[in-house]
Amino acid sequence: MLSVGMIQVVRELGLTAAVVIGVLGICILMVKSMLKQQDNLIQVAAEQVKSWQAVIQGFEKHLESMNVANREYNNQNNEAHKYQREEHIKQLETSNELLVQAKEITTALGRINGYKQG
Repeated sequence: MLSVGMIQVVRELGLTAAVVIGVLGICILMVKSMLKQQDNLIQVAAEQVKSWQAVIQGFEKHLESMNVANREYNNQNNEAHKYQREEHIKQLETSNELLVQAKEITTALGRINGYKQG
C-alpha cells in the first residue's frame, strides 16, 4: 500500500515527518467529511424551513379567515344591538310620556276632589 514516494519521504525526512504527514492527511480527510456533513445539514435545514413556512402561511390564511368571520359576526351583532337600543329608547320615551300623563291625571283628579296644590 505504501507508494514509492512515501518510502522516499520516510528515508529522506524520517519516520516523524511521515507520521506528521499521515496525521495531516487524516485531518484533511476529516475536515472534508465534516464539510460534506455540514452541507447535508444545511440542505435539510433549508427543506425544513420551506416546510415550516408553508405551515405558517396556512396558519396565516386560517387566522385571516377567522378575522373576517369575526368582523362579520361583530357587524351583525352591532346591527342587532342597534335595533334593541332603538326599541329601548322608544320604550323609555313611551314610559316618560305615560309618567307625564299620569302626573297630569293625578293633578286633575286632585282638582276634581278639591285638593289644593301647594
